[in-house]
Amino acid sequence: MIIQTTIPLIAEYGAAVTTAKVARAAGIGEGTIFRVFADRDELLQACLAEAFSPSTRSASSARSTSPSRCPTVSRKPPRPFRRTWRTSRR
Repeated sequence: MIIQTTIPLIAEYGAAVTTAKVARAAGIGEGTIFRVFADRDELLQACLAEAFSPSTRSASSARSTSPSRCPTVSRKPPRPFRRTWRTSRR
């Protein structure tokens, strides 16, 4: 539960996420985190291991979906960004 709560916080705050934010989001006391993990770095390492684990459902589903079939990825950028996109590729 702690790791699953921490992963989105890492995505939002990066490595600067505090254990107080994690505890608040998980609905637990900050001391509970330190009963499970020795320090914040150990928590971050466990989160990275979980996020990049091949057995993680999101990682396996991301691999099975090709970018061309993914609805959030378009082939062309939106019209206002095309000019900027074209000039930045050169």
